[in-house]
Amino acid sequence: MANPTDKETPKLRSYITGQITGSNRTSLSIISMMVLIAEEKGIDVYCPERDTNKGNLDNPEITPEEIYTRDTDAVKKSDFIVIECSNPSTGNGLEIMLAYLFDKRIICVYQKDAAVSRMLLGMPSISFIIYDTAEDLQNKFTNEIEKIKKEYLGQ
Repeated sequence: MANPTDKETPKLRSYITGQITGSNRTSLSIISMMVLIAEEKGIDVYCPERDTNKGNLDNPEITPEEIYTRDTDAVKKSDFIVIECSNPSTGNGLEIMLAYLFDKRIICVYQKDAAVSRMLLGMPSISFIIYDTAEDLQNKFTNEIEKIKKEYLGQ
């Protein structure tokens, strides 16, 4: 039985995703890598590719209304969101704006040569991670997670 005076270390919550609909899904390995890094650092992660769609991106049992409700709720509950935005996505744009309106920290990740919307690039209060290779992203993302933990939790 836990001692009532013991305090559990607070956990950060994140929402990590990228393009799903119409995607050639090459970014899935990048998203999986970021989820793994965040979880290894003790962060609770909601990932729509895994959690909303139950591992099946074309899951016919989940309605668009359910996707909207689950993903919107997950963004609201998150301390920060991470979007792999190398490929344009209407859904990702909605998630980014929702996070912005709820004053969440936003991190956009994209490949060096990706054509990212200038509106997104001009949006205030967004951090960008631009990467060449998966290894490059792994290093940069790990550093960003450590920075976030230090800011939010003093760790």
